[in-house]
Amino acid sequence: MKELKGPKALFADDVPALDRFGVIVAAMKRVVGRGIWAEFGVGSGKSASWILNSMMSGEEFWLFDSWEGLPEDWQIREGLTVKKGELKKAQPNFRDPRVRYVKGWFDDTVEQTVAHWRQGISFVHVDCDLASSTKTVLEAIQPLIFPGTVFVFDELHGFDEWLRGEWQAFTRWRKTNKIVFDWIAREEPGRDALSAALVIR
Repeated sequence: MKELKGPKALFADDVPALDRFGVIVAAMKRVVGRGIWAEFGVGSGKSASWILNSMMSGEEFWLFDSWEGLPEDWQIREGLTVKKGELKKAQPNFRDPRVRYVKGWFDDTVEQTVAHWRQGISFVHVDCDLASSTKTVLEAIQPLIFPGTVFVFDELHGFDEWLRGEWQAFTRWRKTNKIVFDWIAREEPGRDALSAALVIR
């Protein structure tokens, strides 16, 4: 895959542009086999609720978040920076036996938790915002990724500083581990930062 120079270079014309929920649904439809589902960055639980309501399987769904806001500043564009500690939310309470909560900073929780998993990961929703947090997650779950694992990155493109966010961490992880993937869908313009879904070959 050639080095990408800008957002328009990310996607071929045949990659469907959908709303945020549509991207998640399209990704879920590509999941095959049994494996763990996980979301990194839960916030109020809006996207987790969408996923739970659309899941047809009884797989465990692990929700990771500090619920203390961002661990560092996140610049979206000039004049728009989400400050450290902002985006703090109350932990949602899903009354669903598939849900497992892991509360804490990713540096303190992700590697330690996934080390005990005995299944591969089927579905990953990365809503980390920051390159540093995304890097922590991807490096920790690497041993559990297999051909067919589906990813949704919630803030992958579509904003001025996209090359320094989730995309930066994903690109470095992909190159280091020689990851090959196919796009599933991308989010159409409408938010400050846009999502995209992919499947590992």
